[in-house]
Amino acid sequence: MTSHRPIPRRDLRLVTKRVLPAVRASIKVGYFSLAVEGAERVPREGPVVFVANHSGWFTVDSFFFALAVADHVGVDRFPYGATHDSMLALPWLGSFLERMGGFPATWLREPSLIPKEMQRFLVYPEGAAGNTKPFWKAYRMQAWRSGFARLALERRAMVVPVAIVGGEEVMPVVCALRCLESRVHAAIPVPVVPWPLPARWKVVFHDPVAVRDLEVDTGDPAEAARRRHELIARVRSTVQRTLDHETQSHRLTRWSRFFARGLTRARVALTDDR
Repeated sequence: MTSHRPIPRRDLRLVTKRVLPAVRASIKVGYFSLAVEGAERVPREGPVVFVANHSGWFTVDSFFFALAVADHVGVDRFPYGATHDSMLALPWLGSFLERMGGFPATWLREPSLIPKEMQRFLVYPEGAAGNTKPFWKAYRMQAWRSGFARLALERRAMVVPVAIVGGEEVMPVVCALRCLESRVHAAIPVPVVPWPLPARWKVVFHDPVAVRDLEVDTGDPAEAARRRHELIARVRSTVQRTLDHETQSHRLTRWSRFFARGLTRARVALTDDR
């Protein structure tokens, strides 16, 4: 008989008494701001998988998402968060992230082994590709992985698409170092600056997507894969549309598009010269 994974040592007291007050203080002094939209759409009972875009060289977006849930949905709906395994393996940071509710992202490969007591989840389907992408790709999501879809189908959970605006400005990335990827199993982001920059945050919760009517085991692997891809495409397009709408007037977005066009022209020119 296959055993389940151990439940992460989440410490809600750390979250509510230390981390979230620090985030609120940064808003109170005017360094950040936070707007929340659509919190009334979040299911108040049953399993839920929050699915969001990911950005910034450190996971500050998770702190503002946590504040949005705590203040507008309720601490009782606070989710566990899929976290890169290499981050959880770090001596001090790994323990902190686990106490925040982090669990190894590799668990998403076999969601049936995740403890049933864990009912609410936050997943960044871009994974490390999201928070290591350079600033000239601001708010253009990278390819999504299918782990959240497997988890949602396994649990018959409601999937709540979430768009998080602000992470690109707070901790922009120049590039990703891959020379140590074989050792740490992840690219290392190189920040523009080593501290958080001021930004206007916004967290948008969308209408939940029900997957209860989808069969986990259809008997046809190709059909099961097709249904997962349909779910992924639907949720991804919802989040990207909101990011496009919310950031169209952002200076970083306009600049990144200009920079991206310049890179494209340079590549074309080099190709023509050859």
